[in-house]
Amino acid sequence: MSIWYILEKAEPIINSFDPAKEYSDINEVIELYNVQQLMDSGTVLKRWTDDTIERLKKTCRQFSAIIVRFFAGITNSNFITSVHSLNNLYTEDFWALVEKYKVYERIDGKVLSELLREESTVLWPILEHKNLVAHYDVELAEILRSSDQTAELLLDSFLSDGKRKYYFPKSLLPSEFESIFRAYVDSDFSNPNYLNLIVISQSSKECPISVKLKQQAKHRYDDEVKKRFSTSTGIEYGVGVGFADIDSFTEVDNKNTLTPLIKYDTKWITDNLDYPTLLNNFRYVFDQTDMCWRCNLVSLKYNLGILEQTLGVKGKKEYQIGMQFRLIDMTSVGQIRGYRNLLSENGVDIENVFQWFFTDYLNKEFNVNGFSFSASSPDSSYVERIRNIASEMDGVLKQFRAFLEDGYIDRELFEMSSAPAVFSQIGSFFSDKYAYSNSEELQTEMHLLFSDQSHLTYTERTQTKYHSLGDMLTKEQMNIADFAEYQIRQIEWLITRGSIRKDEHGIFHVSVARFTILRDLFIHEVICPHYYITYHDAVEMLVSTGDLCYGSTLFSKPEQRYLNYMLNQSEFSNGLDLRNKYIHGTYPRDKETQETDYDHLLIIMALVIMKINEEFCLKYPFSD
Repeated sequence: MSIWYILEKAEPIINSFDPAKEYSDINEVIELYNVQQLMDSGTVLKRWTDDTIERLKKTCRQFSAIIVRFFAGITNSNFITSVHSLNNLYTEDFWALVEKYKVYERIDGKVLSELLREESTVLWPILEHKNLVAHYDVELAEILRSSDQTAELLLDSFLSDGKRKYYFPKSLLPSEFESIFRAYVDSDFSNPNYLNLIVISQSSKECPISVKLKQQAKHRYDDEVKKRFSTSTGIEYGVGVGFADIDSFTEVDNKNTLTPLIKYDTKWITDNLDYPTLLNNFRYVFDQTDMCWRCNLVSLKYNLGILEQTLGVKGKKEYQIGMQFRLIDMTSVGQIRGYRNLLSENGVDIENVFQWFFTDYLNKEFNVNGFSFSASSPDSSYVERIRNIASEMDGVLKQFRAFLEDGYIDRELFEMSSAPAVFSQIGSFFSDKYAYSNSEELQTEMHLLFSDQSHLTYTERTQTKYHSLGDMLTKEQMNIADFAEYQIRQIEWLITRGSIRKDEHGIFHVSVARFTILRDLFIHEVICPHYYITYHDAVEMLVSTGDLCYGSTLFSKPEQRYLNYMLNQSEFSNGLDLRNKYIHGTYPRDKETQETDYDHLLIIMALVIMKINEEFCLKYPFSD
């Protein structure tokens, strides 16, 4: 949005350029470099004629000689002075030009070391350049061993999902990182975001992290959080879940918007204790899946606020969660705890309901045999129940996989298989079970239409009334004159993509089928073609153009990520590891935590049942 404004600023600089002028100000020279880069990008002002564009580009080509001449004059004697003269905005450009024109070949390591020892010198712009780092390997390694900046640079490079690429001197060995991190954790300037990054990250050959370091970082992180919240005001949020005699299935009290209270009808549940209804409650009362059987418990980018996406330090392999995910998780735990306690008061163990699904329902409803599930014994502890349900969950998933492959379950063959079930490898009866975005063009199209960060969201006429272009076009009569110059190219591109059309009066309208599909995909990151009867042809068209691709798995990709986050650490460094830590005996001894972990396992087991049930319902739609 700002490039046209910057071009307006660049034009008088180009027009006033004098090739005979002796440039002595480093900032002026780097400004010429930036203007040249801008013109080389190919972006032009609409009012410029072809002759004007050619004249401006011809002038810019003369900048190179000025830039080369100036940087050729940087030597040991004026190097540090030149750096001190830099405007902070040009620091990155300076080091890029030092590498480009090999200025480093004329600057002694001692001179660079003198600069690096200055407190004001930031190291990251230097570490972005491979040749610079290689040339000053010894000097940089010496500085990095003692610099307060080193730990965060290492963490950014090896553990965070930041976009910057840093190079480190070979003389600085990974075996030295532990002492650098320990000093950082103990320091007065350690950042809680980076402390947490150490806690949740996994050790690797490139960046070893010991368990003791994780523990040290966790203790320091907890102390910092307590200290900060004790001296500042935070925002408290949460959710209350209760069961009572009410006039509807569900009642929500939003008097306190940050801590809503959700009530469920006790009478409905206790009057309908048949097992089919008790299972259906997970979907129709607790809303744990939507009408396409997609799990509502997963973390989606759409539900993350822009501050949640951009602020803080995120790990390379971190499952991204925000406030909405936490609220949904709190709600689901409250639901299952209240539900199983209410059922227990009425003589029903929820695990027996799960067992009935596999041993009775599948056989009677679909004539499917061979599935088994063993409920925990009534007097089992939470640890024993967790271990049992985790094992049984793995078993039924492998049973489903066996039925999918052979059409029946060979018990002998099943018992010979000890490999755990991998969620991404459990297939579906249907090759088109799910559809996902498969092109960068489609991602751009959805961003322009539905993101509140799209620069098409704002117009002079509508101001900030709408959160997305799609919302605007479905509620306003907009034409090309309503959009600014910088927006028109994208609007025209959306027309060529087919998501927007223009009527005979020049009014824009959304193309309903494509628009509906893409909005659903943008929100949920997956669509379910079997429920798109009306728009089936539109889905097929998107697949034929390569914008969508089909997936054939029991769980969608967002569901696979959620399950891996909850149950193991195979995909995410901050995974809760609910399955593995109880199997390997590293579970917490706190009973309340164990109960919450058990509740999570019940929620996931209910999801497994719903997904398997969906498969058989789609495969045998007319079963009695």
